[in-house]
Order: sequence, then structure tokens, then C-alpha cells
Amino acid sequence: MPTSYPFEVNFKKNKIPMEFIVHSGVVIGTDQRSDTIVSGGGGQGGGYVPPTTSRVRIARDIYTRDIKGKERNLRIYKDIPVRAGQVIHEVWLKGSLKDPVLYSIYNSTLEKWWLMDSGVPCGAASSISHKWTALSISMIVIMIILGMHFPFEFLLFPLMIGVFIAIKNADSLKRIDELVQQYLRECIPEIDKSAASLHASPTS
Repeated sequence: MPTSYPFEVNFKKNKIPMEFIVHSGVVIGTDQRSDTIVSGGGGQGGGYVPPTTSRVRIARDIYTRDIKGKERNLRIYKDIPVRAGQVIHEVWLKGSLKDPVLYSIYNSTLEKWWLMDSGVPCGAASSISHKWTALSISMIVIMIILGMHFPFEFLLFPLMIGVFIAIKNADSLKRIDELVQQYLRECIPEIDKSAASLHASPTS
């Protein structure tokens, strides 16, 4: 059974309810592969052929067994050091408006934790970030409508407002993420306590 760690982030006089949902287990096996993703190329006439680019994406499957013997599989797209016998904790983050996403993996055997790529922007979106996002979209729609009837110089002011809102939203999410990481550090001792039986269990 996962362990829940509810908390609140105090941000600009707003209290944002969040929750860490932690799945703990002993690693019983891992699989890793590399996928090459190719994009670009082709062309649609005119003699221009878009350049072809490729990138390598690492996919890793981690198999764990909890204290009750139930097995679990986690697939991540990040290269982190983990091997059989170690105790790891999947830290899922739930915000007020989103389903939980994998926020971090904590390896209590190594006493190290890694942030996943999802992070706060998609995993802990609050009413604050949604408010700024809605304003940004509204400004873009307004600029498109005005662009049909007015020259560019009339769009300069709303464009500047749109850029300001986008920067404001990014700064807000960054600050919220910093506060969430701070609380995760505070939770680690509690997570370690919950892992004590796993370190000593026969499953390891």
C-alpha cells in the first residue's frame, strides 16, 4: 500500500493543497534499452529538404516487491543508477487539479533522489498557474483577432502583455517547484523510517 504525505504550499498568500503518494519496494530486477527517435527529412517540393535529426531516449523498467510481497513495474525514461536488492521509493505528486505524476525517485539504499522530467508544471498545477495560463491563451486569441483588422504596431502592447504573463507563469511554477522540493527533503526521514522494514525483510 502506498504512503500518503499531504501538505500545503504557501505561495503569494495562497495555500495550495498537494500530496506525495509514495510506493516503496525492494528492486528485484531492471531492464534498460535505448530508442532512437528520428524526425525531419522528407520535403514537399520546392527543392527544400528539412534536416533530419535524431535523439536517443533511454527507457528503463524497474521491478519492485513491497513488504507484503506484491510486485510492481515502473517504466521511466531517465538513466538512474539502480540494481537488484536496493530499496527505492516512487514519489508521485498530486495537485489540486491534476492526477498524480511521477515527481521523484528516492533510493534509500544510496540515500539519493532524482527529479523526473514531469515535475510541478504538469503534476501539481494549481489554480494560480491555471489562472496565468488562461490569461496567456486569452491574450494570444485577442492578438489573432486584432491582427485581422489592425496593423502590427497596434499589436505591440498586447504582445508585450502576453510575454509578461508567460514569464510570470514560468516564475510562479519555478517557485512552487522549489517549495515542493523543500518539502520532499523534509519528508525523506519519514520515508526512511518506512523503509526500515524493507531493508530488513526477506524480499531484499
